[in-house]
Amino acid sequence: MKKALIVAVLLVAGTGVAFASSLGLPWFVDNADNAVSLSNVGGVLGLVFLHNNLSSDITASVAYFSQDGNPLPIAGSTTFNISANASIAFRPVADDPESGGGQEGLEGALVPNRPRDVDPKKNGSLVITWAGDPTDIQGAYQQYRNQNQALSFLLPPGV
Repeated sequence: MKKALIVAVLLVAGTGVAFASSLGLPWFVDNADNAVSLSNVGGVLGLVFLHNNLSSDITASVAYFSQDGNPLPIAGSTTFNISANASIAFRPVADDPESGGGQEGLEGALVPNRPRDVDPKKNGSLVITWAGDPTDIQGAYQQYRNQNQALSFLLPPGV
């Protein structure tokens, strides 16, 4: 009887625990100017898209890494919000608000940029984490370059 009680308590307690989930972008480049037309990009413009599949807001966090895999510490907060059922787009290196003709909406502009004080390059990788299920957020990456050349791929959930 004691064993059954312990198992029941563990099952009830286990259902209220939120686990951390993540998705990663294995490589990005984002060295284009701000407020450029996507059909006439000089350099490479990288955009990360994240969609919140829940009917409630999600607070997520971003971590950046150099091309060698070294963590790039962000001064200040690493967190940002994705509203319920909403999608955001952000450039990993640039501040490019849509109010100035750029590609980042209000929430996307609040995602911290890749720090360039330790490593000044405009490339690397990133990992987005949040408390919840791996299916709560889905993502994609698009890269634009000269004369309408583009590539895109989905970002599979991590653990």
